[in-house]
Amino acid sequence: MRAVVDGLHHVGLVVPDLGAAIETYRRLGFTVAPPVCPALPPAPGAPPRPIGAANSHVYLDRSFVELVTVVDDHHPLPDDAEARPIEVPDDRLPALLAAARAAAAGLTAWLGRGPGLRILMLGAPDVHAAAARLDAAGIGHGGVHPIQRRIPGGMATSHFLELDNGDRAVADPGAGDHGDDRGDGERTTRGGSGRGGSAPSGHSASDPGGDRGGDRGDGAEGRIGIAESIAAGEHPVGHPNGATALTGCTLRVPRDAFPGVVSRYERLVGRPAERADGVARLRAGDATVTLLLGHSLMFSAVTVAVHDLRHTARHLAAAHVPHTAPRPGEIVVPAAAALGAAIVFREPEARTHPDPAASEARPAHDSLRRAG
Repeated sequence: MRAVVDGLHHVGLVVPDLGAAIETYRRLGFTVAPPVCPALPPAPGAPPRPIGAANSHVYLDRSFVELVTVVDDHHPLPDDAEARPIEVPDDRLPALLAAARAAAAGLTAWLGRGPGLRILMLGAPDVHAAAARLDAAGIGHGGVHPIQRRIPGGMATSHFLELDNGDRAVADPGAGDHGDDRGDGERTTRGGSGRGGSAPSGHSASDPGGDRGGDRGDGAEGRIGIAESIAAGEHPVGHPNGATALTGCTLRVPRDAFPGVVSRYERLVGRPAERADGVARLRAGDATVTLLLGHSLMFSAVTVAVHDLRHTARHLAAAHVPHTAPRPGEIVVPAAAALGAAIVFREPEARTHPDPAASEARPAHDSLRRAG
């Protein structure tokens, strides 16, 4: 297999209350960017109103964590949320409104399973090369699309693709060369292969269907894709807990689905997995995707590198955040205290432990089981 993936681009947590989620992550010691959401007029000539989804980012080196929620009457937006109006021609407004409402419906469906990690975007320096490799591997995707994203000092153009899930909830809001503002300072332009798709931290969801166990294994765990790698130092990183980078993601997989899901991720990442005792570990550049046996198909944890684990422990203790130290070199915050996905804080040296797959996966899995 020829790998073109060089890390984790971002993960996304779907939450019912964005303001509360932001406060949770700030208590965990992360610096969280102000929330934003798109705004569209309900009819031509009407004033724009928030619609679809709202999000906020936790920027790390070459990666970020997204907190995202649905925009409707049942999910409050933080008082400081910035509504960013989308300029769209009148003839395209109905399609874009329909897409935004479908995005909200998809998020609502995911929230039926509770808050948790539903988005995984891998990073690649050349998304077109990644698309060609996925085509050769027989992995369906929505084609490569350009995106305008906000960076310090202006905007930059990059590219992304999203894997097909079979039950995509959000339709392409229309062809043409008008940018669709995602509501977080980034704009997509539909084009490429013409096969649909949505922005990498957009807000579609395939059929979540409840906690179905191992009956699919075809992307039912969430939205999966590949986005153009973020340059080192693009966003200044400064977190009270000492976090520096997103270095891992853990997926629980039912036993009967395990071989198929591992094979799918091997083809996605472009590398064979290292397997031992019910754990499959895939190197994604400078990060790791770990698959381990569980009762249902779901993302269960993320791994975050920190400068000094003792400093992280002091911050968590001072903030009264529950955590454990299951082995030297790492601290685990259980899912119940971290919006449905455990956080494994780890010093970089800990990644060279003789059994890194078990080091990353099992403590988080144990924490999830203890948290119920």
